[in-house]
Formats: sequence, C-alpha cells, structure tokens
Amino acid sequence: IIAQFKMLCQIRVSEVNQEARQPTHWMLMRRQQLLYCFSTETFRNAPLSTRL
Repeated sequence: IIAQFKMLCQIRVSEVNQEARQPTHWMLMRRQQLLYCFSTETFRNAPLSTRL
C-alpha cells in the first residue's frame, strides 16, 4: 500500500510541475497537499481522497 501511495505522490509531483503556470496561491496549496504525501502519520489518519 505504501509503495502504491508513493507512486501516487510521484504522479502528483508531475502534475504540479505541469501546473507551474497557475497562480502562486494555487501552487502553494498543491505543495501543501504534496507534503501530506510524504507524511505517513497523515496517511494513516486521513483518507487518501482528502489529501490528494
């Protein structure tokens, strides 16, 4: 499950890179979401759909 989750995070990273032309506040929101990807505590405590 963790390996699958890390793969999803990598997909999110590439999506954020593609959205570099979006407004800065949107990028900050996306980066906050990505931080959750690498927090196993958050992963355990919250459903995937609310973090991605």
